[in-house]
Amino acid sequence: MVLDNDSVTPSKETEWQTYTNNKYGFEFKYPSDYKIEERVDGFFVITTQGEQAPQAGISIDARLQGIFETYEKAINYYTTSLELSKDSQGSNLSTFVGIGRDGMIKGIEFQNAVIRYKTGAIGIETVNTEPYKSIFDRVVSSFRTT
Repeated sequence: MVLDNDSVTPSKETEWQTYTNNKYGFEFKYPSDYKIEERVDGFFVITTQGEQAPQAGISIDARLQGIFETYEKAINYYTTSLELSKDSQGSNLSTFVGIGRDGMIKGIEFQNAVIRYKTGAIGIETVNTEPYKSIFDRVVSSFRTT
């Protein structure tokens, strides 16, 4: 699947490179001065090189479980758990910006993307703070699945 990347703006600070994961069948671009870790099978995090906060970064969940069992279930989760300030839904890609309503996410602003993937969805998420909010849209728009 190819997502529309017409809105991608090149980074002036750094070069971007492509991360390819053949096991899960996807690739995306990210700043070359960031790192990617697979923290558990199918769950990846993009962070700056010296990042110490465990919840920081952009997470990519390709495990096809929980809220990502189906594309529709993931969309429903974000539309009901966030007070949305931005909502763009499509047949293969939906994006959301909003503040959490309940539990651990209450009062925290997030950027989220849901990408149709195999039998479910890949979820991409970050707390809407720098430096991650500046690169989030470009990472999402460069995402490709095979």
